[in-house]
Amino acid sequence: MPSASQHRLKVETNRKFLATISLDDFPDWVVVVAFYTGVHLVERLRAAANDGHSKDHDDRLTYVQQVHPAIHTAYHQLQNASMLARYQSRGDFFNQFQPEQVRELIVGKYLVAIEFDEDLLGASFAAKSQFVKYNMMVAEEKPPSWSDAKSFKSKLLFEEFSFGASNSKKSNELSIYMPDESRLDRTHAIVSIGSLRSNNIKLDDASVSRRHCVIVNLPDEVWLYDLGSTIGTTVDGERVLSRKLLDGVHQVDTGLVRIRIASSSDKLL
Repeated sequence: MPSASQHRLKVETNRKFLATISLDDFPDWVVVVAFYTGVHLVERLRAAANDGHSKDHDDRLTYVQQVHPAIHTAYHQLQNASMLARYQSRGDFFNQFQPEQVRELIVGKYLVAIEFDEDLLGASFAAKSQFVKYNMMVAEEKPPSWSDAKSFKSKLLFEEFSFGASNSKKSNELSIYMPDESRLDRTHAIVSIGSLRSNNIKLDDASVSRRHCVIVNLPDEVWLYDLGSTIGTTVDGERVLSRKLLDGVHQVDTGLVRIRIASSSDKLL
């Protein structure tokens, strides 16, 4: 039975192979390799949890549905596309998938969702579920807050910080002061900010992107991420290029809208 590290090595090999395939000439091959990359990602999750290995494709799909429901839709769609690429004629395949769709949907959406879930092996399941739930919400929202694969990736959250010792502790109670000085308290692991109604903090201003930034609220760390916003985000006058640690009370400019964020209620001025 392959180990988790062996599955990870296969993922890396497949990803390198994907980069060599001409999408315009062989989109069906891209789909097949993307699917088997997903297979190894799921099997690594299973091996890391000491949960055996899948007997076949149906068994693996059932496992994903029961244990990792947040990525079930993405994995199922990836498997269906692979079946079409492997067992139907190229004409039938091209009737359903054009190269650009393969790039943005199969690789840019479904495979990225599975990779994201697998990347969070070091997190507690509760925290992991929140991150995957957020990414899938961004992927499936209509109308989308992204226009292509590059802007889609800028809206996603990837693990760049440590998990471990504090997994059993609750997130902080954040306090956000709106432009009118009204106060909103939030304890979510992820607090999204933008002009879309589905955000946790909705800001009605033309300078604010639909998904502008997010607060990642961990027990011992609170981070603010800019999500590739058009005008940008600053913390205490400093432009956020990727993410910024929040410790205490900070003045945050989202576009031209100024709010204040306290990383926990006991740090209020």
